[in-house]
Amino acid sequence: MLQRTRAVSVVPVYEKLVRDYPTPADLAELNESQIARLIAPLGLKWRAPLIKKLATDLSQRENVPKGYDVLRELPAIGDYAASAYLSFHGKKRAVIIDANVVRWICRFTGAPYDGETRRKPWVRAYADALTPKRAYQAYNYAILDFTMQICKARPICSQCPFAYQCKFSLKAGVAS
Repeated sequence: MLQRTRAVSVVPVYEKLVRDYPTPADLAELNESQIARLIAPLGLKWRAPLIKKLATDLSQRENVPKGYDVLRELPAIGDYAASAYLSFHGKKRAVIIDANVVRWICRFTGAPYDGETRRKPWVRAYADALTPKRAYQAYNYAILDFTMQICKARPICSQCPFAYQCKFSLKAGVAS
């Protein structure tokens, strides 16, 4: 539900979904149009068939898979969702890369970026090197918040703790 959607918008929809349909089996009982109505406030009605498939698949398992590769095999689960699940719910170190994180890394390093940059191996390697071995969960929450609140599309470089080293900020003349 977070794809191209701000977390603040997702929270009320997610809370209602979890409250009214606490298990994948409960959600799997709905048809696609019912799911579409639930997620309509997010503008993601097109994801209803994928959510239905995911709920059905999970309802047929004893537990949510614990490994990255198995999670990625689930319907509608991409790299970001698998990594976020492992970090925040699976208590496993995972490198979370979304468009905002890629934008920050590219600004910081001075590398060009576009919609496909997140798939480049150097980005994953860089993000992996930054993600701590122990406090990965706190780091992942912090970096997602930072890239959404400070290093956003229109960055607030004056509030950025990295501005003095950031190629983007230095080039813009914000940091000195």
